[in-house]
Amino acid sequence: MIWLKISAESILLSIKELLSNKFRAFLSLLGISIAILCLISVFSAVDSLEKNLRQSVNSLGDNIIYVNKWPWLMVEDYPWWKFIQRPEVSREDYFALYGRVKTAEAMALWRWVQTGTLQYENEEVERISIFGITQDYNQVRDMDFAAGRYFSELEFNTLQNGTLIGYELAEFFFGEVDKAVGQTIRFAGIDLKVIGVMAKEGQDVLGINANFGLDNTLYVTDNFAASNLNPPFESGPSILVKAKPGIELAELEAELIGRMRIARKLVPQQEDNFSLNKISLITGVFDQVFNFIYVAGFVIGIFSLIVGAFGVANIMFVSVRERTNIIGIKKALGAKKFYILLEFIIEAIILCLVGGLFGLFLVFSLFSLINFFIQDSDLSFQISLFNLTLGVLISVSVGLLAGIIPAVMAANMKPVDAIRS
Repeated sequence: MIWLKISAESILLSIKELLSNKFRAFLSLLGISIAILCLISVFSAVDSLEKNLRQSVNSLGDNIIYVNKWPWLMVEDYPWWKFIQRPEVSREDYFALYGRVKTAEAMALWRWVQTGTLQYENEEVERISIFGITQDYNQVRDMDFAAGRYFSELEFNTLQNGTLIGYELAEFFFGEVDKAVGQTIRFAGIDLKVIGVMAKEGQDVLGINANFGLDNTLYVTDNFAASNLNPPFESGPSILVKAKPGIELAELEAELIGRMRIARKLVPQQEDNFSLNKISLITGVFDQVFNFIYVAGFVIGIFSLIVGAFGVANIMFVSVRERTNIIGIKKALGAKKFYILLEFIIEAIILCLVGGLFGLFLVFSLFSLINFFIQDSDLSFQISLFNLTLGVLISVSVGLLAGIIPAVMAANMKPVDAIRS
C-alpha cells in the first residue's frame, strides 16, 4: 500500500508543480516535447516512407530476376563504354532460356514498345505506353482483371489485334469497365480490340506504376507488337524469370548466368555481356539512405533530450529546495531514504511523461496536417505502435535520469538540517 501512496502523492505533487509554475514548467518541458517531436516524427516518417517505397518496388516482384542489357544501379567506376557495346536482350535469348531453366517457375519476355496517343471516338489520351509480352507474363506478374480475360494461346501465336487495357483508361473512355470489353480503340493509328480490363492497381510513391503499372497502359502480344507497331521498341526488352517456390534467387541467378553464357556462346575468358537485376539492388540503396536518416534524426533528438533533461532536473532541484523542511519532517517521522528517493524520481518521470505526451500530440498533429495536404496521393504518414511506445519509454528514461541526482540529494538530507532550513 505504501508504494501506491507514494506514487499517488508524487503524481499529485507533479500536477501541482505544473499548475503552480506553468510558465517555468512549460519552458522546462519544452525540450522534452521538441526531442520527442524530432525523434518520433523522423522515425515514423522514415518508417512510412520505407513502407510505401518497398510496396512500390515490390510491385516489380521480389522473387523475380530481370535479364537486361544494362545494370539498374550505377557505381562510381561504372564502365558504360563496355555496357553500351553489349547486344540487347532478344527473342533468341528468351527462346534459348525458355523451358531450360530448372529453377524457374515461369519466364516471360517484356518490352516497352512505344508511347503514343490512345483514341476512342472523339476522346483521346496522350502519352500512353504500350507493352509487348509473351505468354507466361501473367504467371510472372500477378494480373487480376476487372472485366474480360487474358490473352489465349492462339492470340499469342497469331497476329490478332487483341489488347489488355488499364482500369483508369477503361473508366475514362467507357465510364464502366464492363463496357470496354469488345470495343475497338486506336493506338498510333492501329485498331486494337479490348479483350480485358486489368484490375485497378493504384499509384505508388516512386511512380513505377505510372509508367510500368497496369492502370494507364496497354498490353499486346509480342508477336503483334513486332509486326504492326511502328516505330517498334523504344527500349530494349527484358526477360523476367520468376523463381520456383523454395528456390533462393542466388541459385536462380547462378543458373541464369550459365544458360545465358551458353546462349551467347561466351568462352570462359569473356565477361558477361548481360546484366541480371533484382529488387534487392534497389532496396539495398534504400537501407543505406534510411539508416543515415535514422542516425541524423537520432543525433538531433539526443541534443534536444539533453536540453530537456536539464530543464526537468532544474524543476526537480527547485522542488527539492522548496520542500526541504517537509522532507526533514518526513524523515524525522521515520520515512526511509528509499521512499524519499522514489517520491522525487516518480515526480520527475511524470513531468517528462507529460512533456513526451505533448511531443507525441505534436507528431500526430503534424502528420494529420501533412496527410490532409497529400490526401490525393497514396502516400500517408502514420505513427506505428512501436514508435508510440518508444516515445513513451524515452520520456520515462529521461525522467529517471533527470530526477536521480535531485532525488538522491533529497534522500541524503539530514532531518535536523532540513527542518531548520
